[in-house]
Amino acid sequence: MRSWGWVVVVLACSSPRTAPDASPGACDPMGFDPDNCGACGHVCAPNEACYSGVCQSVCARGTSLCGTACFDLASDPNNCGACGKACNATHANVACIAGGCNITCKKSGADCDSNPENGCEIDLATDSKNCGDCGRDCLGGPCLARKCQPLVLAMSEPSAWAIAIDAANVYWTTLDSVRSCAKNNCVPTTIANNQQLPRGIATDANNVYWTTSGSVQACAKNNCTTPIALATAQTALGIATDGVDVYWAETAGGVVRRCEVSGCNNLPTTLASPFQPYAVAIDKQNMFFTSQDGVRQLPIGGGTPQIVTYDNAYALALDASNVYFTANGQVRKCAVAGCISPTVLASFGQAIALAVDATDVYWCAGNAIQKCAIGGCNNTPTTLATSQFTPFALAVDSTAIYWTNHGNGTIMRLAK
Repeated sequence: MRSWGWVVVVLACSSPRTAPDASPGACDPMGFDPDNCGACGHVCAPNEACYSGVCQSVCARGTSLCGTACFDLASDPNNCGACGKACNATHANVACIAGGCNITCKKSGADCDSNPENGCEIDLATDSKNCGDCGRDCLGGPCLARKCQPLVLAMSEPSAWAIAIDAANVYWTTLDSVRSCAKNNCVPTTIANNQQLPRGIATDANNVYWTTSGSVQACAKNNCTTPIALATAQTALGIATDGVDVYWAETAGGVVRRCEVSGCNNLPTTLASPFQPYAVAIDKQNMFFTSQDGVRQLPIGGGTPQIVTYDNAYALALDASNVYFTANGQVRKCAVAGCISPTVLASFGQAIALAVDATDVYWCAGNAIQKCAIGGCNNTPTTLATSQFTPFALAVDSTAIYWTNHGNGTIMRLAK
């Protein structure tokens, strides 16, 4: 009869600092001995353990192993939230807070895309798409010291004089021609040439109108073959239109007149006879004009002119509430409904052109372009552009200011 027995084998666990099968005093460099790790006598650093002959970091609580070093992923800006995820320090001071990048922009830096991972990616001092503020586009002009600079739309326009704009185009007069170009890609084209000293210019939805030393002319915007003479005139300057009628001032003739846009058989209506009128402006009910007699207002259908001021006035602009004009070296305003005494917005010297938008009135002053809030600026206007060459006329839309430089024949634009 055969009997069976059981044999129990007990294995003792080896020390983690030696290989499992190492005999006392033996060196096993490929084991787990931190004093002989990878080679006999190679000692791992105090914060390292030996694993299969390689010294590796043993990170403290709250830190993580990134490569061969330990980092606090909650606060390390070079390993923020994950190993190797560095906070972007472009134009910024950075900190890692709770595993997320926190940025503080330096000087002119700005986080325009609200994405801290790319830092303060915009330099507001020089970025022409974000000049001085996120989203402020210089419309092709350069950005310098947080301010948009003027852009030359066209050059070699001799004796550039008046200017007008519509939604898409810019129009101007020169020594002997009427020209235009697109706002977004200015390649000048000639609307009419061989004109006799064209001066004032105005547009409506279909046509462009201008004054010359001897007539008032009209032509289609898009396909002007032969301009139409609406009326003869004596040194006509200012001109305006409401799409139904055209109004103008004849300086030499001493009259303000009106003619239908379709023509009036060279028999325009005389609305007033001031002494040397210069500029005209209209709204839906009234027209205003400047002259050496001052500023006058009368219904667009005709009537007796009402006195706004007796002071010799030149430039003129109009909005829904006020009429703005220059007189005695000042920019002034008066309510459309009338005022006892005009409000002085600024004193500047001599300005020969005004324009107004919803917030500001603009003018040419010497070789500069300036503005003042329509509510007043404490006689401290803002200078928008300097070193211009006898700016002569200007126009504004919602995004930019346009003007002619009579002195060097350039057409200019400046983003607001």
